[in-house]
Amino acid sequence: GVGDFAAPDLTSPSPATTVGVGDFAALDLTSPSPVLQDGETLQSGPPHSRRAYMVSLFGDSYVEGCVTWARTMQNLCAEDDDADLVVVAVNISAFAIHVLISSGLRVILESHVSFPDIHYFVKLYAWKRDEYAKVIFNDCDTVIQRPIRHLFNEPELTTLVASGQPVGVLMVLEPNLSVYHRMRQRVHEGAWRGKCNEVRSCGDYPFFLWWYAQPGSPAVHPLPLDFERHQGKP
Repeated sequence: GVGDFAAPDLTSPSPATTVGVGDFAALDLTSPSPVLQDGETLQSGPPHSRRAYMVSLFGDSYVEGCVTWARTMQNLCAEDDDADLVVVAVNISAFAIHVLISSGLRVILESHVSFPDIHYFVKLYAWKRDEYAKVIFNDCDTVIQRPIRHLFNEPELTTLVASGQPVGVLMVLEPNLSVYHRMRQRVHEGAWRGKCNEVRSCGDYPFFLWWYAQPGSPAVHPLPLDFERHQGKP
């Protein structure tokens, strides 16, 4: 009932018809996920910092979780915390891209053909984002309950540890294209799959166990045992 919206039908869709931002500027909101070639990337805009809080997403099914994560981080971040909030995504629709951007996230869309079983390896794209000097990465279903800005001062790879082994649900990393390409090569070679008994067990977790046990890999720095965390959907 105000101005140009004086008599709208409240059941009608948003007047926006395109995503309208960055590489997605002309993307129709009704479109499925853009088809990207191997190595191709689309971005909602340039980075605004050399640091980032980051999550990954495959498909539209957990967009709501990413939005909840964004709101949580926005509430927890101090005014002087200039780190970007970033989601690296694969195979998400134009409308999902629109929703994520509207939630204050920098959206980076990657190709679904770069890795076999890509839904298990989306988070490896975090190492590709070398526009950032340091990234705090966590899974969307890990609820952050207090500010974690101090983790930017920790070395790679600071992470949650279970039975002495790294767990990829929360970790501090330093993106590096050389590391990313070596990881990708190893995933394609499949040399790390020796202990896998089923397809699901061959995802990112056993890969991390194998990768960080290799000569030359950075030492694993465990987070304190009392680091508060709760795993589960927001």
